[in-house]
Amino acid sequence: SKAQHERMIEVYQYESIEQNRTFDTYNDVDCFHYSSLHDYVKFLKHGYGKVTDHACRELRLKRLTREQAGDLVNSYGNKAPVNFHMFLNWIGIEKNSFYYLIDQHRNPAVWRRDENWEWELIRNRDEPEPTNIEKQKLDVNETCNFVITPSKRADYADDKYVLIGKGSPEYHA
Repeated sequence: SKAQHERMIEVYQYESIEQNRTFDTYNDVDCFHYSSLHDYVKFLKHGYGKVTDHACRELRLKRLTREQAGDLVNSYGNKAPVNFHMFLNWIGIEKNSFYYLIDQHRNPAVWRRDENWEWELIRNRDEPEPTNIEKQKLDVNETCNFVITPSKRADYADDKYVLIGKGSPEYHA
């Protein structure tokens, strides 16, 4: 899909966008909630998000080392969505109410409360699995760089909650 997106950038001026919860700038560029708020809820419930999915894909395709993949997961994995406040305003709840609701759906096999009653992942993802890690390493065959294209509407700001209608800027007045 990376090569396909890069071809679309070249031929059709496809727009990419910097994501705050993953390094893949091609994924879900048409919806600022899917790779942000939706993915954050996935992380809070299951302990991993889209950045883990993307890092695993790039690792399998030999574009990242295991260490690079782990660094990316650690860098993006726990970030709150940048548009979190818009959703909370739209739905009409406070941040603590949101977390109260989500906390009831956290996977107890993945999350636990620490001595300060803060949530923590049960398994530390920084520690490699002890079984044959050296034998399982893959050599990197190509780079894992994702292009960020200039916006066709640089003055456009996602400053309000849009339920439906995000898409090609040519169709918005």
